[in-house]
Order: sequence, then C-alpha cells, then structure tokens
Amino acid sequence: MIINKTWNGFWGEFLIVTFHKDNPDKWRHIEKKAKWVTDHGTLNKQLMVLDLGCGSGMLDIALAKQGIHLTAVDRIIPVLDIARKEAGNLPVEFIHADIKQITFPDSNFNCIIILETIGLMNKEDDIKLLENTYKWLNKYGIVILDCPEPALAGPNYWEKEFNEGLLKFETTFDPEASIQTITPALINGEDTIQLYDPYSIDKGDHTGVKRYLYCREELAGIMKKIGFEVSVIPHYWGGKYYALKGLKH
Repeated sequence: MIINKTWNGFWGEFLIVTFHKDNPDKWRHIEKKAKWVTDHGTLNKQLMVLDLGCGSGMLDIALAKQGIHLTAVDRIIPVLDIARKEAGNLPVEFIHADIKQITFPDSNFNCIIILETIGLMNKEDDIKLLENTYKWLNKYGIVILDCPEPALAGPNYWEKEFNEGLLKFETTFDPEASIQTITPALINGEDTIQLYDPYSIDKGDHTGVKRYLYCREELAGIMKKIGFEVSVIPHYWGGKYYALKGLKH
C-alpha cells in the first residue's frame, strides 16, 4: 500500500532527527557548522541572531551554548518540540511559523542564517524573504545563505535500513529547469511511505521535494539588487554547495 505522509506527520522527525540519532559524529559536524557560522557572521554574546528554516535546531543549540541569543523558525512541529527540550534554558527561542509569513521588527537582528532553504519556495517568495531579511537586519548586519551547486547536481540513489523499515532515497536533477527532485520512500513490509508535502504549489502536485538550484551569479545578483554587498565564502560541506554572505550598509 502506498501511504503519503507530510513533514509534520512523519518525515520531519524521521529524516531530521531519527536518521542522525545514532551517528557518533553528529555533534562534531554540528560544532563545525556552528564555528563556520560564528566565524563568517562575526558572532559574539552581544549579538541577536535569526535562523530561518532551522530544521533540527541543533545548530542553534550549539550557538546558544556559546551564549549567543537566537530566534529559530521552522514549520515542522515535532522537530521543534524535540529541539525545545534539548535546548532547556539556553538563550534560543524556537518559533513554529512559515517563513513566508512571519514578520519581525525592522533592524532587529545582527545576523540572519538561511541554510538549506533557498529554492524550496518559488522565486517570488525567495526574493520576498531576502527583502525581509534586509529590513530585519541592523546596519552592518550579515546574512549567510547557501545553495547546492547546479553544475555539480546529478542523479543519486542509496538505501539504508532502520527499525522503521528500508529507506530508499533518490535524487534527480533537471538541468534545463534547474530543479532538483528528492524522493524518499520508506518500505515497511507491504507498505511504502512517501513524502507528500508540496511547499511551492507552482512546482506541481508531486511527491517528494522539488528545489530550484540557483547558480551563484543569479542568487548574488538578487541579493545585490536588494542592497546587500555580496561575497562568496567557503562552504562547511565543501564543493557541492556554495555559500554567500550579504552585508547591509
């Protein structure tokens, strides 16, 4: 039987939390990512940081352990509930909201992080989010964002056994449309659980995730048009992703 489940209904907790819970290097990778953000965002305890599309929230917890104050936003309720318990009394607030709709006061943050998020919405929503980011930053505030390199995207397939069943994970890429499609499926006996949760309906009615992959020149151009001074920074994962830093003057 084919069963469709959403991020909130199953896939968020499974892919973001369960998938990584037995990884002995999990916190080492998170701390490496936190150092990368701290270095490029020039963060310290006096600064206010916003994480848009925070996922597991573990990056925010690692930063909060340094005394940095964070607001972290995501729409996957079960994952945020786990993050809140993990955070305890650390200076991080997890907010359940759609980043397309949330608002903050102007000039409210010193640094904004947008990782693994740009391209999941449509272009108009991406641009609106970056425009909001510019407004929400203080003068000389910094935004850090990333995107997979379209030139290095391609088909990929792997399988992994879990207590919940066999996870089959397939990635394809349409170079003409610059759309990456990610289709996880969990096989448990005669049942196959698919991810059905289209976030950007203009990409069609589909299972899995469709993400537009910006080339760095296109994304940097959008940021510059909004008003950012843009620079390319090395990505903590290496060459299959690129990262951009935007400075508000």
